[in-house]
Amino acid sequence: MNKRVFISLAQALLSSAVSFVFLSGIPFRFHPAVSLTILTTLFFLLFLGMLSRGEAPTPAPKPPKRPGSRTAVGEGAPAPGPGAGVAENRGYEVYKRALRHMEEDKPYLDSNLNLARFAHNVYSNKVYVSKNINYYSGRNFCQFVNYYRVEYAVSLIKRDPHLRMEEVAAMSGFHSVVSFNMAFRLFKGKTPTQWQEDYLDAKKGIV
Repeated sequence: MNKRVFISLAQALLSSAVSFVFLSGIPFRFHPAVSLTILTTLFFLLFLGMLSRGEAPTPAPKPPKRPGSRTAVGEGAPAPGPGAGVAENRGYEVYKRALRHMEEDKPYLDSNLNLARFAHNVYSNKVYVSKNINYYSGRNFCQFVNYYRVEYAVSLIKRDPHLRMEEVAAMSGFHSVVSFNMAFRLFKGKTPTQWQEDYLDAKKGIV
């Protein structure tokens, strides 16, 4: 039985017993020592019950965090399981179409790509596409697109380490070097130039 439920029941019973004792005068028909013992016990139990009311409630256990699964664009929500609802399965299908479109058609290379056109290409609407990209990848649409652009930029630098960053940015679909630098630092932890220098040093065997 739950501790608090037990205490509440005990308090109710004790209160009834004390009321009965005082109204009937039963303890005073016994030897004074016996009566005193009975009354002392009852009041002691009542006192314990009153103290228990001041106890801090036991906090409810926190629900376990939903484990993330590694996708093509980082760690996000896992794919729906067998017991998933229709809406969740549909959302995941939209997300898979979005991944397939990015990987096969490379729309991110177009610097004018926007959510409306992207949603049209994956046969859905802007709100639904944005919602499911955010849920399954853990990124908003802009970050989702920039992730692919940065990965493409990395492949360009590896292919030709002497490319200027302005060229790499434009070829990867970025509007400007500034936005390219910001996105690159977000996903790689360093600027494109720093990454390029480290890559060249590694190729030369410089530690």
